[in-house]
Amino acid sequence: MTWLDATASRWNQEPDLPPVLGQADGNLANFLWDGTRIVIVDFEESGRSDIPFELAELVEHVGSWVDTDFGTDAFLAHFPLEAGELARLAECRRLLALLWLMALSLVGPDDDRNPPDTPVRQAERLRALLDSRTPASTRSHREPAGKVSRWDVENRRAAASRVERGRSR
Repeated sequence: MTWLDATASRWNQEPDLPPVLGQADGNLANFLWDGTRIVIVDFEESGRSDIPFELAELVEHVGSWVDTDFGTDAFLAHFPLEAGELARLAECRRLLALLWLMALSLVGPDDDRNPPDTPVRQAERLRALLDSRTPASTRSHREPAGKVSRWDVENRRAAASRVERGRSR
């Protein structure tokens, strides 16, 4: 884990980037699209953040690549990032991919929220990010499209229900 040792000291410092209010939960079910605008829900983890971390949180969330056709490259291309932001994006993606690998490794074989091969695929994602030489090359990994998982459908329904409850107040 040479990468983790080399970047640990930087994680304990404030990044030299403008602060933003971050949602800190990249689950796609928290981003509701009505055809013209996006409504963001679920702010329980929100707080001070930066754009590269929030982008990494979204693209590395397991819900962004398991059984979806979410295009990481196309999505990230909409954000003109400077060199320092690209470097932080790469570091954040690696860290979040590692955290997801750890979380998925704790899930038992009877858990049907994700396909059985999800931990292996996550390990492959992490390996691709760690093998990347430049921050821009971290954008090149995209998972194949597939069916929407039951886990994703249930989370989207729950998020839609929270939005409807908020509108009726």
